[in-house]
Amino acid sequence: ERDATTRAVSAMTNAVYRLCEFRVQVVRESGSLGDDALCSPTDVAAWINAAGMLPDDGVEHFAMVALDSQNHPIGWFPTSTGTVSASLVDPKVIFRNALLAPGCASIILVHNHPSGEPAPSREDIRLTQQLVEAGKLLELRIHDHIIVGSGSGRWVSLAERGLVSKVHAFERQFAGTGASAGGARGDGRDRKG
Repeated sequence: ERDATTRAVSAMTNAVYRLCEFRVQVVRESGSLGDDALCSPTDVAAWINAAGMLPDDGVEHFAMVALDSQNHPIGWFPTSTGTVSASLVDPKVIFRNALLAPGCASIILVHNHPSGEPAPSREDIRLTQQLVEAGKLLELRIHDHIIVGSGSGRWVSLAERGLVSKVHAFERQFAGTGASAGGARGDGRDRKG
């Protein structure tokens, strides 16, 4: 019996695995996402609205903003387009984009609610917490998840509501550095952009 076990282990040790090779090439597109650092949820909401990043077409759109180490936006990655009440988000796509963005130090999650009501759903909260936990494994910080109410000018920061668990909110990260917190109150009330 021992001899049979030894042969089985030896056969498994000598097994050959075929791996497919592939190459990824990152190409920087022309155009600028702006020179200003996104230092607060207010900054992020204003940047999204000013640039018209989220279409107001009656369906949910989910995207990710890649930031450099100084919180300058270095990439805008539309991740998912859904229905009037939901958007299917694949964590692998979010983190693949973040890991391939040259110089990405952290990310911000963004999506809209076509109803105009930016209050987070249970699914929004669950997804955010799932992504925060995955980000920890990759040592990639998720600063916030901003939900924009389409057409209402209102938005909600899940970090300000304490729903981005164990991740420093913008105000804590920039405390004592002289950077502005952009007037974020942290009181969890919906904001006008």
